[in-house]
Amino acid sequence: MAGIKDNNFKLEKGETILKNETKHKMSGSELADTNKNIHKFIQTLYPNNSSDGFLVLWTKQDMVSTFYTGAEFEKASEEAEYLSNHMDVYFGVGLQKDEPKNGGRGTADTVICIPGLWLDIDIKGPNHKSDNLPPDKESALKLLDSFELEPTLIISTGGGFHVYWLFDEPMDLKDKDDRNKAKELSKRFQKVFINLAATHGWELDNTSDLSRVLRLPGTFNHKQEDDPVPVSLIMQSDNNRYNLEVIEAALNDCDVPDIYPLQPYTGEMIPAGKRNSSLTSIAGSLRAKGYNQEELETALIQKNLFCNPPMEIEEVKGIVKSICRYPKGTSGQVTVIPSTNNCQLTDLGNAERFVDQHIGHIRYNSKWRKWIVWDGKRWTAEYEALVKRKAIATIKSMYLEASGIKHEEDRRKLIQHALNSEREARINGMINLAIVHPGYLFSLKP
Repeated sequence: MAGIKDNNFKLEKGETILKNETKHKMSGSELADTNKNIHKFIQTLYPNNSSDGFLVLWTKQDMVSTFYTGAEFEKASEEAEYLSNHMDVYFGVGLQKDEPKNGGRGTADTVICIPGLWLDIDIKGPNHKSDNLPPDKESALKLLDSFELEPTLIISTGGGFHVYWLFDEPMDLKDKDDRNKAKELSKRFQKVFINLAATHGWELDNTSDLSRVLRLPGTFNHKQEDDPVPVSLIMQSDNNRYNLEVIEAALNDCDVPDIYPLQPYTGEMIPAGKRNSSLTSIAGSLRAKGYNQEELETALIQKNLFCNPPMEIEEVKGIVKSICRYPKGTSGQVTVIPSTNNCQLTDLGNAERFVDQHIGHIRYNSKWRKWIVWDGKRWTAEYEALVKRKAIATIKSMYLEASGIKHEEDRRKLIQHALNSEREARINGMINLAIVHPGYLFSLKP
């Protein structure tokens, strides 16, 4: 690959190529352009709102998904900009056929359109301490030189790169056969780079699943909580768009040793709707047996291979981090979220959980008839959508709570109650009852 150009700089082999990328607080003019840039990126992937599918936004901190039609891409951009002030914002590369009813983010089997192929390259550093990763940005990008086709887009994520090779037009997946072909193409494409990395002693995550979520340029990476890093588009070449024949020919021409083949799914599979609760339950049981954080991560990442599709590695590590807040070796029981243990399995009980978890951050102002949020300095009026996101997070916390219940029948009842509570009417019931809860009487102080 001779070089990658954009309007600001040229990327050449062996050079320090990211001199324009800096960590900084956005100026007013940059903030004004953020929404426009996010929208432009989404339109680059899906020009002219060309699909009938749903775009998913997903936030890591509360693991909540929201969905937008093609006509709502600009609205999605505005929401991503707002959420990025406090959370890591991801988007589903593949558009979903329908908006999932269970609060999930959709699966590979419900993707109806993909814009191209993609790659996730992590770099050793503060966000990724593994020794089997590229040591720096230049080394990571040299992997791209080994492939015949230049990428269309390169995103700096704050801990590595997301790289895209876009099709000349988005690929519609009309039936199961189309979807299987897309799955195999994505796996084959990523296997090339996984094997290339292995020749250097590096590992790349297999992110080939069609329901993959990746970071949005124009948002922030909050892994280092006190020093968020911009997620930035550092290269775009609209001329680098490819049809399937060209991509297939490039893959056929790759002479890469099969050092690190993708691991196939084996054993009993964990479906999408049960991944979080299943892995959380396993983590709770292992923590009770005395597992430390490193041992839990190893065990859960291995078990994640039996999820269909596998969860994001960062999600798995998030489950481990949550479980490790509690002492190990506690006689088979981890007490999770103790303030909610006496809550009934009713809408009122859900409201009490909601109040316990969020009272320091959001309140209901009866005079204004609005929800308000504490921004660190003052109570301010906030989007109603944020309240619903917090309510959904409360429901998801019940699965974590269930992992600490020793009695099997009690654990089963709480998980079933959490599933029932995912209905929209139950979510609204929780919010409405929280409004009149004594703990939410308005105060001028948090």
